[in-house]
Amino acid sequence: IIPATHEDLAEYLIYDDEERDTWEVIIVLPRVKIIPEDTFIGCENVETVIMADSVERIEDGAFYCCESLTFVRLSRNLEYIGYWAFENCTVLTSIFIPPSCTEIRNYAFDICPNLIILSVPQHTQLGRMAFGRTALFEASPFEKDEFYEKNADEVNEWIKSINQNEDFALHRECASIETSKENIY
Repeated sequence: IIPATHEDLAEYLIYDDEERDTWEVIIVLPRVKIIPEDTFIGCENVETVIMADSVERIEDGAFYCCESLTFVRLSRNLEYIGYWAFENCTVLTSIFIPPSCTEIRNYAFDICPNLIILSVPQHTQLGRMAFGRTALFEASPFEKDEFYEKNADEVNEWIKSINQNEDFALHRECASIETSKENIY
C-alpha cells in the first residue's frame, strides 16, 4: 500500500486476481490510518503483514482467509480490530495486541487453529469468540459447548488473567495442545 489517507487508499488498491495471487508480503506504509473492510480478503499466498505505526483501525474481514499468513506486526497505535479481521488465518501462531488497542470485535481471530501465543492488554474489550476455535479455545477450562454459550466476558477474563500474570503464559498453556481439523468445529 502506498502512503495515502484512508480516502485515497481505495484508488491504489486496483489489481487483478492474478497479481493478487503473487503477493507474499504486505507492508502498510506510514500515513495509512485505516485498513478498510475486506481489503486483503483471500490473499492465500500472503505470509507476512507489517503495519506502520500510523494504522489505528483494521476493519471487518480485512485479512479474512489469508491461509498462509504466519507473521503479523501490528501498529503500536492500533485501537480497533474488526469482525472476522483475521478469521481463518489457519497457520497464524502468534499475535501481540498493542497496549493502545481498546477493542477486538467478534470472531476477529476465529478459526486460527494454530494460534498459541497471545498477548492481550487487560483493558482491551474482546468480542464474542474473538479467539474461538484456536489452541486457546482448546486450552480453556470451559467445555467446548459451554465456551460458545458462556458469557464472552468470562472467557475473555480467563484469557486476560493468564496473560496478566506472566508473559507468554498462554503459550505455555497451549503449546502442548495438538490441533487438528477434528478438534476444530
